[in-house]
Amino acid sequence: MIIERCRELALRAPARVVFPDALDQRVLKAAQYLHQQGLATPILVANPFELRQFALSHGVAMDGLQVIDPHGNLAMREEFALRWLARAGEKTPPDALEKLTDPLMFAAAMVSGGTADVCIAGNLSSTANVLRAGLRIIGLQPGCKTLSSIFLMLPQYSGPALGFADCSVVPQPTAAQLADIVLASAETWAGHHRRRAARGDVVVFQ
Repeated sequence: MIIERCRELALRAPARVVFPDALDQRVLKAAQYLHQQGLATPILVANPFELRQFALSHGVAMDGLQVIDPHGNLAMREEFALRWLARAGEKTPPDALEKLTDPLMFAAAMVSGGTADVCIAGNLSSTANVLRAGLRIIGLQPGCKTLSSIFLMLPQYSGPALGFADCSVVPQPTAAQLADIVLASAETWAGHHRRRAARGDVVVFQ
């Protein structure tokens, strides 16, 4: 099963997972679980005092959890802004340092800069804002021209997870965009199953 395989891989090489939507008891409980089980190294992006008050009010322990405050880390923001400038050139906004105080932008910059491996967001932020931060700071995979999404769904019967794409990002794709979505979705599916996607493994909506 895909869940067992993900757990096995996570235990073998725990990833640094950054959570920009940290003021949520679901995130705090998930981060604590990941930390205790050795599945990942959680990083919470928030004001540490505000986050501790929030955790106390909801009875969630924060032992062993790393917290980073964008406002209190000017050196990191300056480094991220320089990387942004190097990648985007003239398209880099003049207020890049200020924009990087936003937890979503800061978390995306952590992934882009290699100080985090994975960013999980959207439990508080809108999908549009999450995608915008990823596009502006990280960008698309080389060779890919279309941003898309895929859901891996576990069927009730036995068998591999099914991929459903693209259900939320590109509502009316062109033929070229649809081809991009199919290729990216098949690659994502194959990465989780260690074999190429066959007919019926991935469904693309248009």
